[in-house]
Amino acid sequence: MNLLYRFEDDICIITVEGELVIEQIKKFKAYATKLVPNNKGLVLNLNAVNFIDSAGIGAVMWSAKEAKQKKQEFAVCNTSDIVDDIFRSMGLYTMFSIFDTETKALHHITEKLSKFSSYTI
Repeated sequence: MNLLYRFEDDICIITVEGELVIEQIKKFKAYATKLVPNNKGLVLNLNAVNFIDSAGIGAVMWSAKEAKQKKQEFAVCNTSDIVDDIFRSMGLYTMFSIFDTETKALHHITEKLSKFSSYTI
């Protein structure tokens, strides 16, 4: 498994390549833990994931929970049809937003962040 990241404004995009499986979860969590505090939003791009097991799904859920605890927006994008079916059957669409492209995920998060910043007290 390879993990790549980049920032667009204050949104971190983590791209996972390869297998997101139990043997890789410790590496994934350590990597994400370093990045999550440094942004306002997190996009998990699963475009290059060729296999995911239950531990990998748990890692995606963990990422969503970590972002939520830090009051950050979170989205997943570019899931394969199989991963998308798994997320749907598990009801994960209620836990976080899933988009078919990274652009749509970034737009969604940017829009949500702009709504919050437009409020005045």
